Parts: sequence; structure tokens; C-alpha cells
Amino acid sequence: MAEETEEDLRAAMQRFAKAWLESDRQAMNALLSETYSHNGGSGGRSNRAGFLRIVENFRGRLAGLAFRDVQIRLIHGVGIITGMSFVRMRAKEHKEQEGVRLTFTQVWRMRDDEWQIEAFQATPSPDSGSQRLEISEVKD
Repeated sequence: MAEETEEDLRAAMQRFAKAWLESDRQAMNALLSETYSHNGGSGGRSNRAGFLRIVENFRGRLAGLAFRDVQIRLIHGVGIITGMSFVRMRAKEHKEQEGVRLTFTQVWRMRDDEWQIEAFQATPSPDSGSQRLEISEVKD
């Protein structure tokens, strides 16, 4: 079994963010566990298949994603990541951009020497509510 490192898990988290931004179904398939569950910031719940549909439906709408205050804990083949994410989205008409801040928890597990995400939970950040994010605060 490969050694589990915080650096490798952080890289997997970045691949997940990139796949989400690019609506990359092939990359998502490699990163999601078969039993993946997703509890989004708007309160919706999805299993793996449902989340892949969400990724497809968001194609072209995600304009940027950044992280702050990320903490990683490794415990016997399980990685727990917590932090805050800044999501920049294009309005449906692709004319204006809006942003949202979320507090998140990700649970990852090592499988066949690769990190796979098992669960994701996001909650609107209490320090932003529905407040718009200045685009200058978010870096791709």
C-alpha cells in the first residue's frame, strides 16, 4: 500500500476541484467512490450518479473555485478535509458573475493506492450568508 501523505490528499482535492470546474466526467469517475454522497450548500443531497448529473448540469457555469483555512487529517487510510471554499459562478445568461462562500467537509479514503472522495458536505458560510463575493477575492 502506498504511503498516505497530506500532500497526496491535497493534490487529489485539487484534482476534484478542477474536474468540478471543467465538468470532467472521466476525472470525476476516477475520484468518486462507488458509495459517494454529496450534500450541497443549497441543501440538496445526491448519491454518486446524482452528483455526476449535477456536474454535467453545471457545465459552463462554474467560473472559479478557491479555498481558505484548509485543514487535513489522516487517520488509517481515511482523510478528512475541512475548510472554506469560494465558488464563483456565471449567471445562467453568462452575463454577470456571482459568488458564494461555503464551509465544507470532505471525507476521502485510500483505495487501490489512490485517494477517492467518499462524502462531501457544504454549508453556506456564516460569515457571508447570501452576501455576494467580490470577484477580486476569488482566484482560479
